[in-house]
Amino acid sequence: MAQPAKQENMDYLKLSENEAITKLIETEGLGDKEKIIYSEKITKINRKGKKQDRHLMITNKAIYNLKPKKYNKSKRRVGIRDVSMLTLSAISPEFAVHVTSEYDYHLCSKSKDKICEVMGDLYKKETLGGKLLVVYSELKHLKDIIITKKLAKFENNNSKHAMQQTITSMKDVLQEIDDNPYQDTESDSNDIITPQDDDEKND
Repeated sequence: MAQPAKQENMDYLKLSENEAITKLIETEGLGDKEKIIYSEKITKINRKGKKQDRHLMITNKAIYNLKPKKYNKSKRRVGIRDVSMLTLSAISPEFAVHVTSEYDYHLCSKSKDKICEVMGDLYKKETLGGKLLVVYSELKHLKDIIITKKLAKFENNNSKHAMQQTITSMKDVLQEIDDNPYQDTESDSNDIITPQDDDEKND
């Protein structure tokens, strides 16, 4: 009888064996309900462009930004459900984690595609089938698309949610395409546009 395929262990920092991490998850997370899925050393880029060494920990429920070997508390915990979008540079190791109604994370890792895959799978499970929007950028450096902590703090409510509204609209379009792959989106050839209609379109 064939044995089931062994699941890949992606806890490269072996954080699941660390007592301080166990206590951290109990304090900041959901305790036994959270399981470590992925961990690795990454680089975080702050709003001034300074690179900082960080440990990334992804559980089945959240993403943790950790200072190396300082596991008594995290720098930040972001729920998987709260990730609205990922932007990956097509020509560098940089990527961005966009967070609903909060500031973004500007990160750098040669494993960005794997991280993206892991987060996409977890997002689908957490949202019962939802798709995490992933965008590839031709920019080498992504600083111009990052909403920093300072910027997020001073945005007004309308602009703060503008990106999320755009993301939601894009998700709706993608879902409609999935649901109706053969739908004819061309306009009816019998439609007649009058000069008045044309003027209204140009308003």
